[in-house]
Amino acid sequence: TMLTGQGSVVGGPQPNAAAFVNLDRKEIAEQVDRLGRVCRLAAESRQPLCPINGSIALVDWQTLGGAPTGQLSTVLREDAARMIEATQLHAPMAVLITGLDEETGFIELTRRVGENRARDNRFGHGFNHQAPLEAGQLAALGKQACGAFEDWIYELFRHPDALGRTNNDKLYGLLCKMRSEIQPRVVEMLSGLSGARIPAGGRGPLLCGCYFGAAGGARMRQAFVRSVFAKLLELEEDLEWSEDAWRKEFAFQRIVSSMLVVNALLVATIVGLLVFYFFFPK
Repeated sequence: TMLTGQGSVVGGPQPNAAAFVNLDRKEIAEQVDRLGRVCRLAAESRQPLCPINGSIALVDWQTLGGAPTGQLSTVLREDAARMIEATQLHAPMAVLITGLDEETGFIELTRRVGENRARDNRFGHGFNHQAPLEAGQLAALGKQACGAFEDWIYELFRHPDALGRTNNDKLYGLLCKMRSEIQPRVVEMLSGLSGARIPAGGRGPLLCGCYFGAAGGARMRQAFVRSVFAKLLELEEDLEWSEDAWRKEFAFQRIVSSMLVVNALLVATIVGLLVFYFFFPK
């Protein structure tokens, strides 16, 4: 599922400025319905196998910084709920914030850590996908995921030659932006997945982490994405049927049990008629 927005920045396009995004409620509803239909088609085409074995919620970096408070959490929550409703399955889900290839500070960070580390590592923080989705735990996840920027940038600043390198201001600017602008939005977005807020009650998705990545066209603008897919492959067998699926399963089992009882009665009736016919002739 993908969370994106359309918007423009006042005064013209600015690469590092957040777009002022207002997600239309009608469009959100249409996209959620479309997602539900895709999931139902997947479930039908894959029977008797599980319809999905995991999902990634893509959140655009510019949209994250520009969407009104509460909108992204609503979209993410509704997408997750509709996916569970359509597939009747709780599968591991990772939140991946993409589009950082447009952030100059992140490009500099990727360049300094090197292509291998950017390819093989995840940038963010994991979450126990078997744990309940409590608001406090989700808020902590958001803070820890954003804390990855501090960890990596401080590690780069500790290098002996760090002070003599160019573009340190870009790294510092990215760090300040994360603390003042992005972290509160990530915390608010993830907290909206709290189990108490999932429509129709019941358990939410099996959230396995929140990560940041870039998937630009150039090689150095691609970082920290492949490893997120690798994590989902590691968890692909950790699936749980939803409460609706179990209710339907129990209903089918009751029907089967009832049919077995009816069949047994019919067999007993036929046997009785045969005995009566052969042993008690007129």
